[in-house]
Amino acid sequence: MRWQINICNGCQSPLLVAFDPTNYVTQVLPTPQASPVKNEIPEPMLAALKEAKVCLAAGANIAAAIMAQRALEDFVNANGATGKNLFQKIDSLVAAHTITPAQRDLAHGTRMVGNDAAHGNGEEDPLRDVTKADAEEAVSFVETLCEQFYVQAAMAAAQAARRKK
Repeated sequence: MRWQINICNGCQSPLLVAFDPTNYVTQVLPTPQASPVKNEIPEPMLAALKEAKVCLAAGANIAAAIMAQRALEDFVNANGATGKNLFQKIDSLVAAHTITPAQRDLAHGTRMVGNDAAHGNGEEDPLRDVTKADAEEAVSFVETLCEQFYVQAAMAAAQAARRKK
């Protein structure tokens, strides 16, 4: 077992990380804490994003990518997507002008990372298919998408309510 001193990406505090002989993280001290998710994001997306961030904080990139894909599927379903699979559902939101083409491209990227995480790519070590950067990008995209749709709507409603007073 190998130990390494690192800096937490979230809080910039020092932490101690243990690696096994294959360089998988086996322990992190102190236990990483996930960054918060805005409570204006509705369920089930909120729960999926919280779990994805817990997985990221623990270095479980495969699990984080799967949860990001799940949050994305919850988002498309909540926003009236049609189609028999996530690919078609994402494209239906562009056709309905619910999301932009750029958001579609990022959504498909998140979908593909989630698929790689869940199924691997058939090579020798499928657990190495999803990098930390892949997982972070997938979680960040879905969180940003949800913030644009739900948090900003809540902010606008609160602002409108203040103006009526």
